[in-house]
Amino acid sequence: MTGRKSESISIIIDTDVGYDDIGALLYLLKHPEIKIRGISISCGITYIDAGVNNILRLLSYLEKQKIPVVSGKKTPLVVGHTFPKKWREKSAQFYGIKLPPTTLQSSNLSLSQLISFVWKSTKEKITLVALGPLTNLAQVIQDQIKMNDLIERFFIMGGAINIPGNVGSEYSKIPNFVAEWNFFIDPHAANIIFKSEIPKILIPLNATNKVPHTHEFRNKVAKLKMTKSLEIVYQLLNPNESYFWDELAAVALTNPEIITLENHHIKVITDKITQAGWTKSIENKKPNALVAMDVDPLKFEHQFIKILSQDRKEF
Repeated sequence: MTGRKSESISIIIDTDVGYDDIGALLYLLKHPEIKIRGISISCGITYIDAGVNNILRLLSYLEKQKIPVVSGKKTPLVVGHTFPKKWREKSAQFYGIKLPPTTLQSSNLSLSQLISFVWKSTKEKITLVALGPLTNLAQVIQDQIKMNDLIERFFIMGGAINIPGNVGSEYSKIPNFVAEWNFFIDPHAANIIFKSEIPKILIPLNATNKVPHTHEFRNKVAKLKMTKSLEIVYQLLNPNESYFWDELAAVALTNPEIITLENHHIKVITDKITQAGWTKSIENKKPNALVAMDVDPLKFEHQFIKILSQDRKEF
């Protein structure tokens, strides 16, 4: 498996509508080489109904009304893991971003049905960009449709390879210090994905830890002419406390030269709360994923700002 420079990429975005998801979505919506064929809402930091409504309002605000939005499963496949309630409430309230109401309605299709519909309509294989827990993607695999013919690859933000995770903290009080949140929420779904034969590119904490929100970046953005998208991103910046998790995945999708990829065989641990979601790299086994182990932070920031500050219309 190899990464590739994009020319034109058809994608469906699976998101749990965290603030980093919003930044990634805004970037991909504005990128001229990206065709967003749909958005699915995953269980994770958002509540599904609130996430659907917030994404519909965002699409309406940006005049992207033709992109279908589908609801995903409201809970993980097996476990009952959740994000802290305070975090979920902030996502449900769309982090205080004021957007007008919308008359847009979500689609009645499932994610599997949406993928099939896109294939029948365009004959284009889809890149599934996963920005939250992998519940919806795993259900696609479990639907037993011949997805190998319809999905080009999974492009996933999640995991922590041979470094500490970000679940265990004073905020969560969860005794798990090896897993990253997306994989902890639904470890069984992640396990299904990494056992599948569909190519996978993983953007783990190894890379995202190197792109924190900084005051320097926020000040740089403040000096730019604001587009609708850049204004929202500016409001979501949280210097010295947050990282560009999903935003890095979005930029790496269009500009893979900013990351360093390595072949790994990834095994996802599903048992014991202290290890659930742990992404172990197994030596001497056939690789099943390309993993971003490093990143050029300055190139990432430059590309992220470049696209968000474009003068071309939002639609």
